[in-house]
Amino acid sequence: MQEEKTDLAEQSIRGGGWLLDAPLNQIEQDGRGVRLEPKAMALLLYLAQRADEVVSRKQLLSALWPGVIVSDDALTQVIIKLRKALGDDARHPRYIQTISKHGYRLIAQVENLPLKEPPADGGKKSVNWLPQRPLWWGTGVTQPRSAPLTISVLPFKTAADDAVSIRFAGGITADLADDLSRLSEIWVINDPGGSGDLHHEKRARYLVSGSVFHAQERLLVHVQLTESATAHQLWSERFDHPLGELFDMQSEISRRVVDQLSLRVSQAERRHLARRYTRNLAAYGYFLDAQVHLLTRETEDNRQARALYRLAIEQAPAFARAHTGLALSHAADYRNQ
Repeated sequence: MQEEKTDLAEQSIRGGGWLLDAPLNQIEQDGRGVRLEPKAMALLLYLAQRADEVVSRKQLLSALWPGVIVSDDALTQVIIKLRKALGDDARHPRYIQTISKHGYRLIAQVENLPLKEPPADGGKKSVNWLPQRPLWWGTGVTQPRSAPLTISVLPFKTAADDAVSIRFAGGITADLADDLSRLSEIWVINDPGGSGDLHHEKRARYLVSGSVFHAQERLLVHVQLTESATAHQLWSERFDHPLGELFDMQSEISRRVVDQLSLRVSQAERRHLARRYTRNLAAYGYFLDAQVHLLTRETEDNRQARALYRLAIEQAPAFARAHTGLALSHAADYRNQ
């Protein structure tokens, strides 16, 4: 087992007889193409980077749904769809093996090969089997329209002793990633470890980072857009709003990032960028605190998360995300006994 993971964007990986076209979410074998849902492709890439290693369900949940609480069944469904696409059998696996009470392992033989230099006409590198993130050449932010753009939203930084900033920095990070992931031309690839290192997520071409500072009932948010390969800062802007205008500021940040990436966004997608799940700041604060506790998947933290979700619902009875979190806290009790 290798101690250090290699960057998939710098190599091709061969094995299993499949050809992977990550930008199109497609795998091919003997001329037959199979389209994958984005989550299935992300799962395949994550397992392939850790070929022959046992990857826990907790790791996969954090990697595929960073900062978002989902049930374990969501991961099970993605595994089922991926196995079906590969023609794999859970009882007699050739690709994905279930390790009881531990997780999953990619068991197909994988061989790393160096990639050739990109063609002079700006074309795409070929990829043998599994896996590879989308690769691009040329300068500027505008991408070929036939493939999604890859971006990572890194955890926004705060002062260590600023509890208000810490609370809302997590919410701004998670909601910005959620906003961008719902756009058809963007593939959000987040760092499940939450390191906040600009050079950690080399698999995405663009990185969004920022900082949050709270003072006198105002939030100052500094947002940056950086090109991963060169660390070149493409855009930077400061947003200064009263704390009560947090939700309007979040929508503004999302729109400005999209504008800088020169994306074609439908009217429906623009409406989503302007929509917030609640306008109640107190309810949103309780919800953010609950998310932190639920993500640990520990008994006492689960109880605290449930109490916080209930406080959020008391503040905003129609806050659907709080109701969902409350339901997931009960499901976690049942699942973990």
